[in-house]
Amino acid sequence: MSDRVVTRLYALYQKGLSLGAIAKKRGSSRQNIQQIFKRRGLERRSRFVACGWATPAMARQMHRDYVAGLSCAQVGRIYGRAGGTVNGIFRRRGFRRRSNVLPPALVRSMHNDYKSGLTLHQVGLKYGRSEGSAWSAFKRRNLKMRPGYGGVRRRYKRTMK
Repeated sequence: MSDRVVTRLYALYQKGLSLGAIAKKRGSSRQNIQQIFKRRGLERRSRFVACGWATPAMARQMHRDYVAGLSCAQVGRIYGRAGGTVNGIFRRRGFRRRSNVLPPALVRSMHNDYKSGLTLHQVGLKYGRSEGSAWSAFKRRNLKMRPGYGGVRRRYKRTMK
C-alpha cells in the first residue's frame, strides 16, 4: 500500500473512524489495517477513547462525582455505564478508591435505620452504598441482623424453562 493511501486512511482514523470501518471501506480486514498502522509506527487510540467508554476528561468528572460520595453504580447510571466499568476505568487510570471500611458513626447510623425497618437495599440507597456493603459493614462489626437473614439475597429468581 502506498504512503499516500496509508496517510489518507490514518487521517480517517484520526477523525474517529474505527479500524473496522476503515477496513470495510478498503475491502480489507481490521487486523490488516491495524498491522499496516503498526508497521508504519502510527499511534493507535486507547481502547477507552476508541470505544467512547471514557475520555480522560469524562473519567476525571466521573471520579469527582465518586469522590463527592456517589457509588460506582450511581456514577455509572449517570454516564450510561455499569458500576464495574466505572471501577475498571478508575483502576486503569490510577484513581484512588474509597476504603471499603465505613466509619463507625456511619455504620451505627445505617444500622439504626435498618433496625427501624428499612431493608438493606433501602439503607444502601439512602447512604449511597450498595446493600452488600451495608451487609458487610454490619457483619464486620457483629451487629444484629433481622432473624432469618443469612446474606444478601438475589432480587430476581431464576426460572427454569
